[in-house]
Amino acid sequence: MRDVSKAGIIDNLMRIQIRDSAFVLADLTHENAGAYWEAGYAEGLGKPVLYICEKAKFDERKSHFDTNHCTTVLWENDNPSNFTQDLIATLKRSLDI
Repeated sequence: MRDVSKAGIIDNLMRIQIRDSAFVLADLTHENAGAYWEAGYAEGLGKPVLYICEKAKFDERKSHFDTNHCTTVLWENDNPSNFTQDLIATLKRSLDI
């Protein structure tokens, strides 16, 4: 959003960005309510949503019940190449590329 910010209500700008996106990436690591809302909005529009979460947090508490049944790509600070490969593979399958 920092690259597209302009005057107006940020919620409306985010809705436009989500509406115009090919997919949405939602990080559940910090249980940010906004991330859940944005993901739900995207899903309602029929956009593919790729959920990601830091592995230690996910192993400890999973994710909110609204997303605990969704595919979640896990990431670790000390192993970014695994995450990158998993995310790209999931994205390709999700977009039929």
